[in-house]
Amino acid sequence: MHPPFTSDRGNSNPLPAERNCRSPFVWSILFLLLTSLASPAFPVHAAASSDLTIDSIWLEDASQIGQPVSQLSPGQSFNIIATIRNAGQDTASGYYIDVYYDSDYGRGGPDNIAPGEVQTWYVGPLAAQAGTHTTKWVVDPDNQIAELGETNNQKELTFTVGTQTVTTTVTSSSTSSTTQLTSTSTSSTSESTSTSTSYTTESTSSELTSASTTTMTSSTSSTTESTQTFTVTFYTDPGNGVVTADGITKTDQTTGIYSGGQRVHLLANPMSGYSFTSWETSGLSVDDQYASDTHMTVTSDGSLKAHFTAVKYTVTVFTTKTDGSALGGVQVIFGSETKTTDSAGKAEFLIPAGSYNLGVQSPIAGDSGIQYVFTQFTDGVTQNPRTVTVSASATCETKYKTQYQLTMQVDPSGTAGTSPGVGVWWYDAGHTVGIQASPASGYSFQSWAGSGAGSYTGTANPASVTMNEPLSETATLASSAIITGRIVSVSDSPDPVARRRTVNFSITIKNTGNIVWSSATITVKIYRPDGALVATPALTVKGIQPGGQYSYRISWRVPYNAPRGIWHYKVYVNYAGVFIASSTDPANTITVR
Repeated sequence: MHPPFTSDRGNSNPLPAERNCRSPFVWSILFLLLTSLASPAFPVHAAASSDLTIDSIWLEDASQIGQPVSQLSPGQSFNIIATIRNAGQDTASGYYIDVYYDSDYGRGGPDNIAPGEVQTWYVGPLAAQAGTHTTKWVVDPDNQIAELGETNNQKELTFTVGTQTVTTTVTSSSTSSTTQLTSTSTSSTSESTSTSTSYTTESTSSELTSASTTTMTSSTSSTTESTQTFTVTFYTDPGNGVVTADGITKTDQTTGIYSGGQRVHLLANPMSGYSFTSWETSGLSVDDQYASDTHMTVTSDGSLKAHFTAVKYTVTVFTTKTDGSALGGVQVIFGSETKTTDSAGKAEFLIPAGSYNLGVQSPIAGDSGIQYVFTQFTDGVTQNPRTVTVSASATCETKYKTQYQLTMQVDPSGTAGTSPGVGVWWYDAGHTVGIQASPASGYSFQSWAGSGAGSYTGTANPASVTMNEPLSETATLASSAIITGRIVSVSDSPDPVARRRTVNFSITIKNTGNIVWSSATITVKIYRPDGALVATPALTVKGIQPGGQYSYRISWRVPYNAPRGIWHYKVYVNYAGVFIASSTDPANTITVR
């Protein structure tokens, strides 16, 4: 008699079951070693949970948990794996499972399995022996569980241990209706045979012992069909997702080996920030293309790809004025997207987790003479644009202050400078602005004429205004110019001068008034010996400053037929059409030879 085996791999302390994983399960193991064989006892283990339909049986290398094997060599340590599924609508409570490996036998249970649950059980580790071997699994062997059908409770796997690829044969049949299924193998082949089996058993409380008390037999006719194994390649998109197949983790471009018709429990496990969207299959099928928890049926070599998509979060940006009212029509840039806030001052973005640049338009034009300027985000950040990190849906509010336009003018134009300068200026609402006019030379300030609430009208200079709304201020000036000047000196050269030669008149003038001569004209009038006026060469000069003295030269070519003799000339200065000064000295003469 052999004692019950532990349910943990290398741990004699049974652990609670966990669904769809290879965790140890608390169960009783009944093991019978026939007296005619000296093979060692083997343990049967349950991981997580089980079912009343045996979906699949396969082999794995005991040193590489989760990896099906394609070869077994004599002496190699391996495990036998089976998946049990409850395809009904009610929980199966207190069910047992019987496991046969050649002439060895063990029982697992009792256990419970909920509707739709898939449990993974395993036997091992075992030492591979050369030759052909058969393992049979029977769920609910005593028919103690009321089921929708009793024809899917048993499955066998036949395999050969050698140097070549493992060849497996799977047979499914219904369970016996005897109280205790016991068997002794009389024939073991991979052909269609009739197998008569018997056990000599004596029932005790928790294990089976060898004795000659009762002989119970069952004759089971089974047809062994060669079932090919197939390779399934797993993919994930993006490639850092994970798929769990019958509790075994499959990363991108890894493979699994399964029996033809085997149903495999699938779980799609997205990486952080992603969610499952669909399965893409080739050479196999899945129960539900859009369910992350489903089953696949393997019928040929093929592939399975799990598609994931980045989880997107809603980021709402509000643009508001200082008084809390909405500010619509603001362009908001979030990463590569640009949107405009609606009349409620709202713009929404649907984006994956990550870091992004967030910026808002500033300034924003309002009604005539009004604009709105960004001040800060809700969290007090004044940088615009800024960097934000998104890991969940969020709301962000931006604040805008109101500014009004101040327009500065001068009448007549150009007769004074102002502070602020002539033109358009923007100031925060409620701000006080000082204004001042600085008259140009020859002009005097008269008054300010203002418009708008907070403007100034009067004769004070400087004055101030308050920006309660768009304002306009005009400075009025009057002329106080003194326009005077004189001709300091006049000379000519050469003298005498021949016909067809050029004579140069050198003239020095001075501005004795109080304004700048922006443009003045110097004119030389030339008279023949008989007193007739024959020429009036002139020169325009600019920027003659008050008190400034300037010298100029005016040239005149003597005609080829000019009469010889004494010629006279006079010099005149005019500014803005007003006579300033002249030189009519009779000594102003030239001699033509």
